[in-house]
Amino acid sequence: MSKFCYYAIDLTATGVLMSEEKKACDLCGLTVEVSGFTLKLKTGEQKSFCCEGCKGIFQMLREDEVLPE
Repeated sequence: MSKFCYYAIDLTATGVLMSEEKKACDLCGLTVEVSGFTLKLKTGEQKSFCCEGCKGIFQMLREDEVLPE
């Protein structure tokens, strides 16, 4: 079942994020094509990443700012 919102359609069965406005990875800048690689910071900000590698590197470099999952 698909969910619809103003900016994106999240096809939860496949994990593919399709949106009108492509989001850039908060580490390397590549387009975020798949949802699920996110971290929440202590400031309340949510970071999105293109892959598990970028998420892990960001988490390692800024571990004092990241909320535990």
